[in-house]
Amino acid sequence: MRREIQPPRLLLQASELARPPHGAKQARNTDLRRAVSAAYYAVFHSLTASAAAHLLPNGSHENRLRLTRSFDHGAVAEVCGWLIGTSGPRSSSPARPIIQPLLANTRLMNMADAFLMLQEQRHKADYDHLAPFSQTLVLSHISDAKLAIANIRQLCGSQDGQAFFVLVAMHRALR
Repeated sequence: MRREIQPPRLLLQASELARPPHGAKQARNTDLRRAVSAAYYAVFHSLTASAAAHLLPNGSHENRLRLTRSFDHGAVAEVCGWLIGTSGPRSSSPARPIIQPLLANTRLMNMADAFLMLQEQRHKADYDHLAPFSQTLVLSHISDAKLAIANIRQLCGSQDGQAFFVLVAMHRALR
């Protein structure tokens, strides 16, 4: 039985993990950390599914799912960094004129910023033993993930969304 990854279910899981178990005063640290990870993955899988739908508009659902597997977390992060100015393609890269008009798209910029923040928080949650995670902070991250996914949905079919998805898909060639 095929059970594809569903971003809304990841967000639901994140919300459930961030809440204290019945009778407890606070959620367990491990649950808060897993909630951060689930929130990040909800955004990542929403973004890759949208990119695959753009790149294979007439492709089968199965082929779109296969294509999502080819997206690299680091590549998505690097393209998001190009947008918010934390990194950039070489000055001779054909990506530069594609990126420039995207900088005026507030939804895209907010989504890119949230993606990078959530990825950083996921790394802390999974690897940094000393990183503190409170319920309030984790619920804020989940809210950020929901907004990022809403922004991704709004970008689908738009010219800026198409350009962003192409940048993600062609990332390696455009560096």
